[in-house]
Amino acid sequence: MSPLWRLVHAALLLATALLALPAAAATDCVIDAVAAAGFGAYDGTQNDGAMTTITGRCTNTPPPGTGPTIFPVISLSPGLAASYAPRQMASGASRLNYNLYTTAARTVVWGDGSGSTVTVPAYLAAFALNGNQTRAFNNPNLTIYGRIPPNQTAATGLYADTITVTLTF
Repeated sequence: MSPLWRLVHAALLLATALLALPAAAATDCVIDAVAAAGFGAYDGTQNDGAMTTITGRCTNTPPPGTGPTIFPVISLSPGLAASYAPRQMASGASRLNYNLYTTAARTVVWGDGSGSTVTVPAYLAAFALNGNQTRAFNNPNLTIYGRIPPNQTAATGLYADTITVTLTF
């Protein structure tokens, strides 16, 4: 085989190998807003509640001829307490227990899927992002419900916690 033929043959093999590489879908998801949830004044005699909503959108641009479906999910960090059972807000050295839930019934803790926590999908299963499109999150369950349980002794002060909202897709 001549050196020129070997070079042409190697070039053809390289071109064939490059054509065989799978094309990757370009997917981008962003959280547009999560407003701070204010509980108001805590008097210790009742369950104090708060709520806020997550908004965002995803863009899915798969290669022509493909239509991968993506299922982005949203998780919440434990915050200051480093635990979901319960989360804690702080005012200096003082702590106040609370938690964040997936529904108004406040029975399922919104977390990262570990222990007894769950994550929440950004899209309802029947309306997942499929094919070439950009769409706002459509799951009506993207409201975070907070609750401070009663009968806690808390020093007077402004209590706060920082929760990281993570979107995995």
